[in-house]
Amino acid sequence: MTAKAPADEIETAMIDVECRNESGYDTAYFSAVGEEQERLVSEYSDALQEVEQSMRGIQQAINFYVIEGQGR
Repeated sequence: MTAKAPADEIETAMIDVECRNESGYDTAYFSAVGEEQERLVSEYSDALQEVEQSMRGIQQAINFYVIEGQGR
């Protein structure tokens, strides 16, 4: 998208950013999201480790068959 936003939209966005900064909304929001992510990672660490192992296997297969040209 290359069209420039209308002036009223830019002004509204700037007011929104200023309000979020002054109120501390962004800080509180990202802090809450971060805390929830940490809780979920801790709670589901076993499942996440299994997924990580699966992803490693997939990447190895990609490397072997695609990158190294072994699939020909």
